[in-house]
Amino acid sequence: FDIAYDIDLYTFDYNDLRDWLSPRLDDELTLVGHNPALLGLVEWFTNAAQPRFPTGAYARLHFAADSWSDCDRGSATLEAFIAPKRLK
Repeated sequence: FDIAYDIDLYTFDYNDLRDWLSPRLDDELTLVGHNPALLGLVEWFTNAAQPRFPTGAYARLHFAADSWSDCDRGSATLEAFIAPKRLK
């Protein structure tokens, strides 16, 4: 897999992350970033509040859409959530 660093991902606003994702062609992406942007993105895509999203948490989302531009509010399900303290 390739690792790319993009200064546009250094944001605290989930709308910036959504705008960045929309034109992507990748089937799978891993985003590493900051809260509240990542929490907001997960909540927007799943249309569900997350009770906790601590620093270092991992969330895996599943989308039924064919492209990132088709992903909208509530278009994903939360497949996995791992808090850092579970990684001992």
